[in-house]
Amino acid sequence: MTRQPTRRRDDRGSLTVFFMCICLALYVCIGLSVDDGRELAAHARTAFASSAAASAALAAPVPADALQYASISAASNGVTLLSLFPGPNGGYCTTTSITEKTWILGIVGIDHFTANTTACSMSAPKP
Repeated sequence: MTRQPTRRRDDRGSLTVFFMCICLALYVCIGLSVDDGRELAAHARTAFASSAAASAALAAPVPADALQYASISAASNGVTLLSLFPGPNGGYCTTTSITEKTWILGIVGIDHFTANTTACSMSAPKP
């Protein structure tokens, strides 16, 4: 009786597929880290700009007919003032927005993000 040789399973290329999957997962994690960090920084910029705009409106009172939705771009950091409206206790509220492109996640279809912030200023109580 003759024994037939058994075929060995061919494993060539399986490590390549595993390596590519790991690289893709690392790329997505790095992309989320970098672009989410940029989004947090954009939120901080809009919060600062919104707070400054509300405080400035309180310092120089705005006429009632000017309290409408406005679109004013600040050239310094790209933040857009979306609205200025009356706030609590005689103060003002502002809403700001910024839209930026992503650096890394654009490859997977997420090409931009938008950060919106609202801040209110309150007038000092009158004695």
